[in-house]
Amino acid sequence: MTAKRQPLDGSTWITGVGREYRGRGIGTAIKVEALSRAKARGLRALVTTNDEPNKAMREINATLGYQPLPARVQLEKPLLH
Repeated sequence: MTAKRQPLDGSTWITGVGREYRGRGIGTAIKVEALSRAKARGLRALVTTNDEPNKAMREINATLGYQPLPARVQLEKPLLH
């Protein structure tokens, strides 16, 4: 996959599963359904993000075949009142 997004790319944002329900395959099922729907709609790729400490979701994404893209650096400038 190229790093540049294409017109036929989709994205997912926040795959959330309540703490008491984690470890039951729900997150994986949500991701698989999203991939299936994206493919059925003719999308070329599905892009997602991960918080670095969220090892469980990084593992799910890797298992499903997501490949790392070049890192993006975000910066913040606090504004004083």
